[in-house]
Formats: sequence, C-alpha cells, structure tokens
Amino acid sequence: MLVLPACFGRGSVDDATRAALARALASSEAASSSAANAPVAIPPAKLTVIHPPTPLRGANGLACFERRLFVAEALGDRVAEVSPSGAVQFLTMPSGLAGPDDLLFDDDGNLYVTAAAAGEVWRRDVRGSWSVVARGVAGVNGIARDPSGRLFVGACLLGDGLFEIDPAGVAPPRPIARDLGCPNAMTSDGPGSLIVPLLAAGRVVRLDVDRGTSEVLASGLRAPVAAKRAPDGSIVVLDAATGTIHSLGVSPTASGAGEVLARLAPGLDGFTTCGESALVSSFLSGEIRAFKPWPTESRALVAPGLAAPHGLTESGGAVLLSDGVSIKRLRGATFDVVAATAIDPIPPPYGIALARGGFAWITVPHLGEVHRVDLAARTSSKVAGGFDRPTSVVASPLGGALVLDGGAGRVVRVDVDGSTRPLASGLLSPVGLALRGSEVLTVEPDGGRVLALREGIAPSVVASGLAGPAGIAVDPAGRLFVVERRTGSLIRIGTDGAQVRLVHGLPAAAGRTHLDAVPMLAEADGSILMALPDGSLLRVTQ
Repeated sequence: MLVLPACFGRGSVDDATRAALARALASSEAASSSAANAPVAIPPAKLTVIHPPTPLRGANGLACFERRLFVAEALGDRVAEVSPSGAVQFLTMPSGLAGPDDLLFDDDGNLYVTAAAAGEVWRRDVRGSWSVVARGVAGVNGIARDPSGRLFVGACLLGDGLFEIDPAGVAPPRPIARDLGCPNAMTSDGPGSLIVPLLAAGRVVRLDVDRGTSEVLASGLRAPVAAKRAPDGSIVVLDAATGTIHSLGVSPTASGAGEVLARLAPGLDGFTTCGESALVSSFLSGEIRAFKPWPTESRALVAPGLAAPHGLTESGGAVLLSDGVSIKRLRGATFDVVAATAIDPIPPPYGIALARGGFAWITVPHLGEVHRVDLAARTSSKVAGGFDRPTSVVASPLGGALVLDGGAGRVVRVDVDGSTRPLASGLLSPVGLALRGSEVLTVEPDGGRVLALREGIAPSVVASGLAGPAGIAVDPAGRLFVVERRTGSLIRIGTDGAQVRLVHGLPAAAGRTHLDAVPMLAEADGSILMALPDGSLLRVTQ
C-alpha cells in the first residue's frame, strides 16, 4: 500500500537520524527493558506511559529469503529484518530511497525494493551494495517476478499502470497496461502471467503481460491490497478495509470474493510465505502477525503501535490523533481507527483540530492543502490550498481554523468558505500552535523562542533561551508547556515567565526535521499528553 513519506518531512533521513531511530526503535523489547534510556519525571511531575514505543512506523511489503523475514517501512524510509522472536534490525539504506513499499528477492538473494515516493526501483545485491534499476514510475508499488526471471511493477495512487522492468537496470521501464484501477502487491501465476489486486476497482485479475489482456478472478472487495501465494500454494487476497484474508484456491477461476480464512484489524498490507509460516503486515499500526502453521490462529510477531503521530485534539471525552496514514481515536489506552488513507477517501493527515458539527480540520503538507473531514462519513473535502507545507492547526474560536504554514513562515486564518488571510508572517521556521485567550502561540526552534501573535500587531516574545523548542501546549490555567528537542525536556512556563523542567530524557529529536512539531495536548484536568517520534504516547501530570 502506498504511503507518502514526503508528508512527514522533507528530504531523506540522514545517517545520524537513522542511527538515532535504530537505537530508539530497534525492538519493543529493547525499548521496554532499558530503564536508563526512558524519560524521567522530575517531582512533582508524574509520567505515565499510555502507549510504549512502536518497533515499526507502519509495515508495508514483506519478503522472505532463506527463512529470513524483511519488511518495508515507507513512513520511515527504512527496510528491516525481523527475527523469529520479533526483534527488528534495520538495514543500512542508501540516500534517496524514498518510500520503500514492496520487496522481492530473486533466486540469488538480490533484494528489489520499490520506492513509491521517488518513483524508483532499487536493488540491493548480496554484498549489500545498492543501485537504481528503474526510474520514472510514479507511485511504483507492488513488484513480482515470474519463473523466467522477468520483473514487473505496478503503480498506484500517484500513477496507475503496470510495467516490466529490466533487472539489470539497462532498459527503461516498459508500459504494459494503464488505468487498471490501482494495481497493488501482486504475484506471478506462471511465465508472463500475473495475479494483480486492483485497489480502486475492488477486483483481482489475472493479467497476460504480453497480450495485455485480463480476466477477473475475484470481485466485490473493498480494498484488495495484496494477492500472494500462501504456504499451501493457494492464492490469498488481503482486504485492507475489512481486515479479512480471502482464499481464491490453488488455481483461481472467476468467483466472488473467495473464502474468508481470517479476520484481522483493518489496515492489512503485505503478505509473504516464510517456511511453514505466513506473515501479514499492517500499514496502519506496524503490526506483523504470523500464522504457523497456515492457516491456524495468528500471533503478533511485531506489536502494533502508532505509525507517525503529528497531531492531537480533544473530542467529546476522547482524543483524536492524526497518525500519518490515519485518524485514530484514543479512549483510555485503546485506539480505534476513525478513517484511513487508501481505505477511505481522505489524504494523509498531519495536523488535526476538532471543528464544529462532527468535523475535523487536517493539514496535508505534501499537497499544500487544508481539508475538512466528516468523521462520521469518513470523507474529506479540500477547503483551502496554496500553502507551503502546512503543519499544525487549531480551531479558531470565531469558526474556521488557524494554520501554521511552516515553509512560508506564517500563520494563516482559514474560514469555513475557504477564504484565507494571514495572521502573522516573517516567522523563523515556526512549529506548533496553541491558543491562550486572544493570543496565538507558536515556537521558533532555531531562535529558541515562544512567540505570541495577534492580528495587526508585531509578534511578541513570551519566552526565550529554549533549547530547540519543538512543541507547545497551554493548560486551562494559562501556563505554557514546551518540549525541547535538544535536551529532551518538557518545560513548564508560568504566567510570570518562570521556567520549570518537568521531564527529561524524552526522545524528542529522533526522526524529526526542523519543520516537525512534537504533538502536545493540554487536557481539561491540566495534564499534558505528548505523542513522541518513537511512537510512544505519554501523559504528564503535576
């Protein structure tokens, strides 16, 4: 399933950040067992872990070679090897491989990776060297290899087509078919024949790659994202919208949706056979489930968690969280998915704020847009565009929303009719927004400042000398709370300007660019909720 890492930061992740991510997210076991590296509350603050760090920031395509399991992590621009115990070890990645989505090994152990965001296909040879073998396939997604060694890829969401690619990277991609209906993770059905799930069409087809003809094998599916061979040789189809796994049999012929073999949570993405086991991934939670032997009950090999948290807002006693490819609702310590990209017609959400009448405002950085989501109908509509990477958003007391246009260094009012007007401009790479009475507050990480903004008045400095402030919240008493990226601290700033450190050791820097905020929410009782880059969700009370 295609996800867009451009939504979550610009450019590729550098080596230092990759190392920090690897240390922070290497495995859930390491994250939970190393007390020395855990955040520490300073009395009188109390720190509660609502959700632990997530091993994988969403899990996409899967592949197995010599009983070794590999997974693509599009949101983190990473590929990982997962041990039989569930430990996660990340491969050394090349610069420029953006949005790894699907994986495939050839007989010699060369690994092919589709890079959806970059429109490229990469190869990692058995010595660990990376090279590009195909370019210019926008939205490249699923990949398959037939018995003769021919390689095929599909393009979905950013494009729509099927292509043959040269494994050596000499010949350019050869178009086979276009406008199929969003081909996804596919498999070979013999020389020159592919079984292809069509996400947008709700069908699975058998396609002759030389003639360009196809026949329907299954229909009536909501969001078929993968068609793969199970350990028993049968073709199974994953439906991302329903979380169901369907069997089409060993030699599929035209039928309905096939037999339902298992029901898991929505968000299914990748499937592979590894020895006697079958593995299934989730792009919404990063969970990997193992069936051994197939098709008995499954177990969690890698625990689920948050994928890419970027926004928090309160909603009727619950908390809404924008998680990169979904909007989730938190009740207590339990999440449920309100809406998800590629399952529902909503773009990848970044910032989120509750609007009136059961709606929510979301920002979409890579499109430069602000959308309004109908939470009940699970649909969205564009309200305003033309922004330069809009990130944080808060609901305006007057109606509409206040949007941080990070790339342009400004804050913009967006009315419900889509009209816009600037509230403040000329800001130095601001991140995060909060309201305090009639003031709009934001932070400048490079300047180490908290600024108060009012329309028609020059920004005023509320606090300075902060070590890379990366998030902000205001409690009902008017006190400010700021996360410092460079120190990993949560700072409380009183109405008199006095600063008190409440927590230190937060992994606030891992995986972030200077335009990313740490999502924070001041709850009604004055506690502070934070969603950190490692996927953990923390609550601080005083």
